[in-house]
Amino acid sequence: MIDTIIITVPYVGSGATNENFVITIPFWDPSDIIVLEDGVKQVQDVDYSVSGGQGKTGTVTWIGTTTGAIDIVRNIPLTQLLQYFTEGRFPAESHEEALDRAIMALQQCLSRSLIDGLSFTAQSRQVKDVLAGTDGSDAVNLDQLQAQTFLDSGVTIPTPIDPGQDGSHLEALGGTYILALHSEVPVPGAGDEARVLTVADAVGNFGWEDPQGVVNNFIINGGMRIAQRGDTISIGTFPVNDDDTYTLDRWNLISDGNNRADIIKDVADLPAGASAAMNLQKKTGSSALHAGIIQILDNADTRTILADGTASVVSISFKAKRSGSSTQLAMQLIGWTGTADAVVSDPILAWGAGAPIGPPPTLKPSWDSGGPDMDGWFIPQADGLIFTQTGWTQHTIPNIAIDEAGINNLALLFHITGGETSRLFITDIQLNIGARARVFQQRTTQQELALCRRYFQNYDPGTVGDYFCQGFVETATTTSHFGMPLTQQMRVAPTFAIRDAASFQQHDVSGAVVLSDLTLVESSPESISMQGTHAAGTAGDVSILEVLLSDAEIRLDAEL
Repeated sequence: MIDTIIITVPYVGSGATNENFVITIPFWDPSDIIVLEDGVKQVQDVDYSVSGGQGKTGTVTWIGTTTGAIDIVRNIPLTQLLQYFTEGRFPAESHEEALDRAIMALQQCLSRSLIDGLSFTAQSRQVKDVLAGTDGSDAVNLDQLQAQTFLDSGVTIPTPIDPGQDGSHLEALGGTYILALHSEVPVPGAGDEARVLTVADAVGNFGWEDPQGVVNNFIINGGMRIAQRGDTISIGTFPVNDDDTYTLDRWNLISDGNNRADIIKDVADLPAGASAAMNLQKKTGSSALHAGIIQILDNADTRTILADGTASVVSISFKAKRSGSSTQLAMQLIGWTGTADAVVSDPILAWGAGAPIGPPPTLKPSWDSGGPDMDGWFIPQADGLIFTQTGWTQHTIPNIAIDEAGINNLALLFHITGGETSRLFITDIQLNIGARARVFQQRTTQQELALCRRYFQNYDPGTVGDYFCQGFVETATTTSHFGMPLTQQMRVAPTFAIRDAASFQQHDVSGAVVLSDLTLVESSPESISMQGTHAAGTAGDVSILEVLLSDAEIRLDAEL
């Protein structure tokens, strides 16, 4: 009978000569017993002797003296040697011994006891789901080992590896970088929640990310790759470069007048890892410029950041450079306290003299700075107060507290001022929750386009004769009704814009005729219906809306 689950008996030696230690658990053979002194296996009949057993308790007698920690461990062979024969004897004693040995072996395995001497052998199999060790004698998992490899690698870091030092730079060590190690190294004890130290590029820029790699960049098109309205927004484009005009997707141009700056999608002059950048280029002919770009977050994303009205902390990062000796750059996070999503898209009431060197611009009613930590301009790494970086530089603004419970929409504003040669290049803009600015989250082009198309959709077949949608000739015969489902649901029912109705034609069984007008009849987030005016057709005939001129396009706007 086995009436205990104990397989190890601990003692502390008293220093007495030939001290006896009672083995309080049953065993059979002296070889079933292993003795450790202070964790070190001892040799039977040299350091100690064993008596008793045969299914009962026994005694370990120490040879000499000891004052160490003694562990007496039962460690039986995982074998079954009892054999019965047909019509042979079936003695109860041997049968019970076999059952007792089986229970002892089961206890030994379940307790992860000692097999093969003093070690556990996995027999060339993986040991899965090992928890992170917390004590010096605990096993460690692969993540902890890789983290320690990083810490022991000798890479020089300007500041300690600390959760508050996101965006720091790992220096080269003898021409090698941390990229030679694992690219995502979980760092134990890195703050109030798990973080992953991720190396971003070949020169060792790094930041902290969530274990799943999810950063949740609340800025859409921060990498400036999506330009549904066109790669250049200027005086002769559609749209033109007026104040309060959306340019590259989700970025609204604001300036102290119309035609003050051109917006260009740049794919040539880029920082490492970027695929596009915005070039905000001051127009020739004016000695001063106040202009900027702003992205306004919708209420749903704002509520996520502010955690339903409670205080929250965010961090911002971006890469920028300038051209022109007088170019000055500043950034501000602002909040809309009016009706949710019913924002005034140009928040500037007065730019102010000398901004950003002077105070921030005066904001229009219901726009404010959202708390004391958001009041001032952030002027990145400046000489005096002049933005001097002519090469690409990454900037991080961590731990921005937002303590204004009345904010319904957050917005990120970048502002430049300067002379005729002033240019600002900017990309990889990110706003993430938390006190640390994370490595820029590069979404796929399709993911980024899908996010942008919630706010703006451009339908531009581009080839003469291609069609947008179909409909029918109405009873009046000089108008046709067209219905067009949208490729993606938009934020709200969109507004509608075209360059020129004469770029479209209506095609029915009688042939094609040029439109004199094309107007929106009804819209929803999922579809629109339009009415085209043209020369007389046949009532009820199927009518197709086609491209007549290559600039025919339909633009649907649901921006904030």
